[in-house]
Amino acid sequence: MKDIIARILSLSKLNLYRANEEATKQHLILPLLQSLGWDIFSPDEVVPEVNTGGRGRVDYALYIDSTPVAYIEAKSLGGDVLRDRNALVQLGHYCFVDGVGVGILTNGIQWVAISAFEVGKRIDDRTKIRIDLRVAKIDEIIEGLSWFSKDKIRDIPKIEGIIEVVNRRENLRKEEYSYTPSSEYRTIYVIGTKVDTPDAPTINELIHVDLRGRKPTSLYVKIGDKWWKIEIVGGENWRRPPKIAWSTILPAVVVFLLEHGYTPEDVRIPSKVDYLDRLTRSLAKVQVYNDFGAIMPSDGNATLRLLQEIKRKTEVDIAIEID
Repeated sequence: MKDIIARILSLSKLNLYRANEEATKQHLILPLLQSLGWDIFSPDEVVPEVNTGGRGRVDYALYIDSTPVAYIEAKSLGGDVLRDRNALVQLGHYCFVDGVGVGILTNGIQWVAISAFEVGKRIDDRTKIRIDLRVAKIDEIIEGLSWFSKDKIRDIPKIEGIIEVVNRRENLRKEEYSYTPSSEYRTIYVIGTKVDTPDAPTINELIHVDLRGRKPTSLYVKIGDKWWKIEIVGGENWRRPPKIAWSTILPAVVVFLLEHGYTPEDVRIPSKVDYLDRLTRSLAKVQVYNDFGAIMPSDGNATLRLLQEIKRKTEVDIAIEID
């Protein structure tokens, strides 16, 4: 196990894994699963790309005696899975719908495990394990990872509290880096589902279209070579549950990007996507990350202009299906 961890840490220094999810899965995640006793070549134990009842698919399902015991969602090293709350919400939804007890979110270096469902507990309270291979002592890492072995994985939901094998400094500053919703502002929760290239116009194709009277029905974001369908699944401080609309697309895209490794500075547009106290006062706004927010544009063409700026700054692509 020590040799596998050392090799994974060595490989993780290569830029290849920052944006390449497939390489991350093949070179970082699967070898570790194998060292934990899983037969990664057996369809009776490790199955890739599994469709779920939650209208999406997970990167891997782990089986024991023909029963799925855990779903794994993989990310490239460009994202910080210890902070990716939206990804955990999505994973928890897939697990709950399919009756799978454990959800695992990982980029090969960071590992987070959740219990699929516990009465009266939100996703943060159901987080059972947080591990970062780069910053903890090797013996603590091995002990923490042992919970993902075939012998112990089904006991993860029984863990009282949380097992954290992370940098002490990260723990001390956890509150600073966590997304803490404010009662003063609206917030928005999104999930992304990997899809094939969508049959929807990109923002470059829509920018000169008169969108008056037209409504958006679906939203897609492309990071690297992967397209994601973005859905709004909830939020705080709304009179009615938020949904895809011209006013919510900008904050939804920003939240999705922040949860996938981009920083506030990457997406910052002065007075539009900015610190909350600097946003245009005449427009409604959504808190997207601690003291950072995004305005809610009043029409489609205004939304597209801001999305083009996001695209320019981040090199992602965005497509919107309209009625």
